[in-house]
Amino acid sequence: MSIGDILRARREEKKISIADVSAETKINKKYLQALENGNYLLLPSPVFAKGFLKAYSTFLGLDTKALTEELVRYYKSREEEKKSLPLASKMPRVIPVPKIPVLPKIPEVPKINIDRKTAYVVFFSIAIFLLLFSAYGYISVYLKRQVLIEANPPATANIEEKSVETKKPPAVIPKKSVIPPGKVEVRLETVGKSWIFVSSGEKVLYSGTLGPDAKLRFIGAEIKVKAGDGGSVKAYVNGKPLGVMGEEGAVVERTYRTQ
Repeated sequence: MSIGDILRARREEKKISIADVSAETKINKKYLQALENGNYLLLPSPVFAKGFLKAYSTFLGLDTKALTEELVRYYKSREEEKKSLPLASKMPRVIPVPKIPVLPKIPEVPKINIDRKTAYVVFFSIAIFLLLFSAYGYISVYLKRQVLIEANPPATANIEEKSVETKKPPAVIPKKSVIPPGKVEVRLETVGKSWIFVSSGEKVLYSGTLGPDAKLRFIGAEIKVKAGDGGSVKAYVNGKPLGVMGEEGAVVERTYRTQ
């Protein structure tokens, strides 16, 4: 019998539905069905597959070690099949590059032959015109400004200067994280990819899969944490580091409460 047949037979023997198993193990129903149907490609990774299988087989009371070894042999056989594929199937596909159409030539603009003497005359004529135009504009603005000043002399006034005292704003003191009495603070940091489920009593606080360098923070009277890969999740309780939650690839469950 395959792994899926063994799991399905024991579950049906105990008259338990997939939904009941999912509610108890906190594993998504589609992953449980993938294990029973042997569709391991639907699972996130081999590490998650081993973690889900351990949790599922432990819940059903099966030989977890034997089933896990069978799953490891399956993944090893797939790796050997990939290595045995012909070299041609591993070569990247060559995409032909389309030819660039040849654009028509732009007709050349006929050159205008101007002798050097004529060019000098034109250049100096333009320069003298620009100089005279600039001088005319400057003189016009200056004369107009003088007329306005004589017609409207600037008014004078005694201005009493007053010193204004400036008060410095009060320094902002950053607020420290205060844990309420009777509560516990739990922070989680991932060093690898792991499925995480967090609850407090009957309330689910978080459920999902996180990659590396993710951070979560929870505060409550009792925080229950379940990780699909204990070696990929670090725990901090009330600011105190506790290290990783367990071994790599192992499903780990921890409960943190006020002392």
